[in-house]
Amino acid sequence: MIGGRFATRSPLEGQRTLPVQLRYFLGGSETVRSFNRSELTPVDKDRQGLGGLTALHGTLEWRRGIAGNLQGALFYDAGVVSVRDFDLGGAFGHGYGAGLRYILPIGPVRLDYAYNPGDLWAASRRWQLHLSFGFNF
Repeated sequence: MIGGRFATRSPLEGQRTLPVQLRYFLGGSETVRSFNRSELTPVDKDRQGLGGLTALHGTLEWRRGIAGNLQGALFYDAGVVSVRDFDLGGAFGHGYGAGLRYILPIGPVRLDYAYNPGDLWAASRRWQLHLSFGFNF
């Protein structure tokens, strides 16, 4: 499986950026799984996440049946968040990992364990564990 998303926003007229609640952040079980939610972002001098106006992320995932409704998965995720609109020169992060999927009639329960071999940005750990519901793309 291959998935991804690109999004950008322009600042309001006369402004350099948007309020933090309107900025993009990556990380978590739905984007780059080697980061917790909102940890893949440009940071200030204290490593506090700033968010950005542009975000791009992609996922490669290979799934294989193990037994019955249980599947295994190997994946690679990558993403970038930039403080400027229509710009991909910002905080880049990636990770790889493995997971389990248990397929229920209403969707899968996912358990993913991912490693971040690069910059930590706002993260404090290289390894992340995510338990979630539904496919990530």
